Amino acid sequence: MVLVFGSTMTVTAAVESAGVAVGAFVAGPRAGPVVVDQQGLFHGIEIDLSVTDAAGFLGTALGDLDQQVVSLDDVIGRRAVDLHDRLASTPDWADVFDIVDEYLQPSGGPLVDPKLRRAWEMIEHARGRVRIESVAEEIGWNRRHLGSRFCRAFGVTPKVAARLFRFENATALLRNGLTPGRVAVACGYYDQAHMHLDFAAFAEQPPGVVSSILRTGDGLGSAWPLLAG
Repeated sequence: MVLVFGSTMTVTAAVESAGVAVGAFVAGPRAGPVVVDQQGLFHGIEIDLSVTDAAGFLGTALGDLDQQVVSLDDVIGRRAVDLHDRLASTPDWADVFDIVDEYLQPSGGPLVDPKLRRAWEMIEHARGRVRIESVAEEIGWNRRHLGSRFCRAFGVTPKVAARLFRFENATALLRNGLTPGRVAVACGYYDQAHMHLDFAAFAEQPPGVVSSILRTGDGLGSAWPLLAG
């Protein structure tokens, strides 16, 4: 979730699609990049909500977002307007954080089934290197039922979640200076070509370019999708 004070951003869900101007937006896990464009200076906060607890604050399951970048107004309604107005009129950052903490309280949204929480945690702890059949067996469901319930709760299938966690691990290793070849081995890809497929899907850039961007901070900085557990 991103909150901007007194300004708007153009958020584009894919490089080739048209952007939408928003003042604050929320997005769940998604199988593709998001580009945020802002002209000039602005103030804002990026909040990495726990994927397994986000529904309690948003009042809706992440699956309802349908892998889209959604204006916060459209998700939590008047609360978003009130939050934006209070933040825009608050000059002190300590007070800003207090206001955000006040709003980050459960709003009666749906609770995640403990079995789904366990499934997410298994995939997260394995950094994506786990068989989905093993996850389903662990929680006592068949793979098809797990896939349906998981996607409804989190917005992506277990397989896509595993790919995202492995991609996140790969970008962290690239940031630390490992070569793409060593990263592919460390993350359990079959080969570099296999890793390239995930980078094409999630970053629309090859690993070498992503490595350069992450290490220099030119263009992307830390704007990779962090999948908070």
